[in-house]
Amino acid sequence: MTETTRDRVSRIVASLLRLPLAELGREACLGRTPRWDSLAQLDILAACEEEFNLIIEPEQAVDLITLEALSTYVEQHV
Repeated sequence: MTETTRDRVSRIVASLLRLPLAELGREACLGRTPRWDSLAQLDILAACEEEFNLIIEPEQAVDLITLEALSTYVEQHV
């Protein structure tokens, strides 16, 4: 079974937040998910840029504060 883009984004977020993947639901977001603060957000965006060979512009980054939004953005830009 191949890993989807959404799975890969979820794995990145869970790893950086040091959370079990099973505890990271689609509703996960900045400020509500344990350890997902503004500094973690920068790490998450940088890791996604590296993993998917993307450049996320600051204007776009401000809207990518949920796991769902980030996953959708990455899917649309890979």
